[in-house]
Amino acid sequence: MTSSTTPRRQLASTWPPDVIDLLTEGVVLHGADGRVERANRAAHDLLSRDDLVGEQGLAVWSSLLGPTGRPVGEVENPLRVALVTGRPAQRVVGVRGVDGSVRWLTVRAVPLPQHGVDDAADVLAPRAVVAVLTPPDDDAALAALRDRDHLLGVAQRMARLSVWRYTVGAPGVEWLDGDDRGLGTDQQRTLQQYLDGIHPDDRAAHDELFARLLSEPGADEVDVRYRWEGGWRHWHMWAESVVGDDGQVTGLWGTTQEVTDRREAEAAVRRLTMTDPLTGLANRAQAEDRLADLLAHTSTGTTGLLLVDVDRFHSVNSRYGHPVGDALLVAVGRRLAHCTDSDCTPTRLGADEFGLVLRRTDPVRAERAARDLHARLSQPYDLPGVREPVVVGFSVGVVVAPASGRLTPSELYHQADLAAAAAKASGGDDVVVFDGALRARTVTRLEMEDRLRLALSDGSLQPLYQPLVSLGADVTGDRVTGCEALARLSRDGRLVPPVEFIDVAEETGLIVDLDVAVFAEAVRQVATTPPHAGFGLAVNLSPRSLQVPGLADRVRGVLGSRARSGTALRFEITESCLAEPTSTLVENLRGLRELGGRIGLDDFGTGYSALSYLRRFDLDFMKIDRSFVADVCTDRRAASIVQAVIELAHAHDLTVVAEGVETAEQLEALRRMRCDMVQGYHLGRPMPAADLMRVAA
Repeated sequence: MTSSTTPRRQLASTWPPDVIDLLTEGVVLHGADGRVERANRAAHDLLSRDDLVGEQGLAVWSSLLGPTGRPVGEVENPLRVALVTGRPAQRVVGVRGVDGSVRWLTVRAVPLPQHGVDDAADVLAPRAVVAVLTPPDDDAALAALRDRDHLLGVAQRMARLSVWRYTVGAPGVEWLDGDDRGLGTDQQRTLQQYLDGIHPDDRAAHDELFARLLSEPGADEVDVRYRWEGGWRHWHMWAESVVGDDGQVTGLWGTTQEVTDRREAEAAVRRLTMTDPLTGLANRAQAEDRLADLLAHTSTGTTGLLLVDVDRFHSVNSRYGHPVGDALLVAVGRRLAHCTDSDCTPTRLGADEFGLVLRRTDPVRAERAARDLHARLSQPYDLPGVREPVVVGFSVGVVVAPASGRLTPSELYHQADLAAAAAKASGGDDVVVFDGALRARTVTRLEMEDRLRLALSDGSLQPLYQPLVSLGADVTGDRVTGCEALARLSRDGRLVPPVEFIDVAEETGLIVDLDVAVFAEAVRQVATTPPHAGFGLAVNLSPRSLQVPGLADRVRGVLGSRARSGTALRFEITESCLAEPTSTLVENLRGLRELGGRIGLDDFGTGYSALSYLRRFDLDFMKIDRSFVADVCTDRRAASIVQAVIELAHAHDLTVVAEGVETAEQLEALRRMRCDMVQGYHLGRPMPAADLMRVAA
């Protein structure tokens, strides 16, 4: 626009309306209150408005588009700039037509001189403003604006963006462009129609955002699902407050972008990370999330957990192979899923461990559900590649969190795991409910584990020694020729017997260190300075210890320079060790024998008692269990068994030791049967090393 036309526009307020209407340029005159007092036909045509007179000028210009294609902001509004600064302001704005096209205009807003007001001194004084509208004089600038509008439209279509506006008091939400990409098929919908289309679960977040931005200026975003012809679609909505001259929020404007594909992809990834790939059940992460949600909202009912262990699953893998083992897990998962309802969430928690998260349950219903589940899972399985049906057992632990309790998912899982472990410890294939008694036993076992660890670390193990007596022709020929080292722990001034801690040592894996520690202390107290030459020292080795590679090397390290030749060292093993001998076990037995040790079967008659052991393994002695010795004088059949075992052992060149001798009659009966050695309370209770030295001297 040239400077020569400026005076004419500044004097427009004094021209009659018919003269203004003759101008090809749009002229809009604003009064001191900001309202439109006069506008010519060209202004109405250029702004695509029917009647501008009486409208608030700031609202008129704020409804137009700025150079970026968005509604003009405060800096882009020419009328506001002219009012605030008191100086002319020129801006380029866009007017969107009915067909969606944009017409670009140059707007120059000029404050009119007012009598009695020093514009330089008081720029905030009320003033009248005349705005003149013309198409851009510069064709290049116009082309650039059109190109920018085109690029903006392309970008919006590529990003699936649509621009919307909501004005306080308006009948609905208006989409300014991209209505086909908006939340509806109509360019304008009533407010209630718009709100009714939002998914019920997303309505609260959407309404909270609108309420907050309408009450206080700001910007924010929210994800909502909106009803569409083909179902629900996901939209990302960005909103910003529109502020009027008085600083009050007059409405909102923003954009929406469809993100259905992205959200569905994210949901698919989430399902993969929360689902067990083999069985398709919820995995442990999803189970923990489910438990956390239920425990945080205990008002919905009491939460329970069933933990299901497949008993001896490793045997299935060993016998049939891992593909059959996987097929069994899939079948178990399928049964678990089929016998549940909406209040249950079936899960696979580990390799051979499943779970069932229960909602709205109680201890009685949870146990009943566990027993029903156990019965269904225990039915035979027809698996591919296996001719006969496969039968497995299940140990099920049950725990219920009281509605008033404050348990974490890990605590609930731990309690269910303890209950399942108790079921497995009692032989498996059973259901155990976690209760106060089990809790007390658990606390006791944990305390015993701590005591055992402390004893192994500070050397406070106190072995006792029970004499081993070689039998002569009569009692005058009996002689203490050895002893058996028995582990004891010191606790609160008393010695704790093995029955209270051996199971804990086995379960925690401490049994290996315990066996070695007892042997080391016995070597220090007895083997270093024996009461006489050839005095025998017998120690027990657990099945787990014998399965540890390098056990013989640890024993050799304990002996050191005190290693003795001959038959003084005796290592007692149980029959269960030989049931499934491994290469590690065989290697350890060979190493112990190379140290001069003798190998013998402990508690013969209580385990598998397979006579083939006597032929397959290089054994030196056999111990007859006390259960047979106790009845040797009162039960003819018991006496016959003891006699047969002694004769069988002698036929294989094995020394026979009878344990549990508590009376003189039992001693004499064994002597008549030509038993080689005996031990028991009648001959000597377990005693400290110093007392043993006196007895054996």
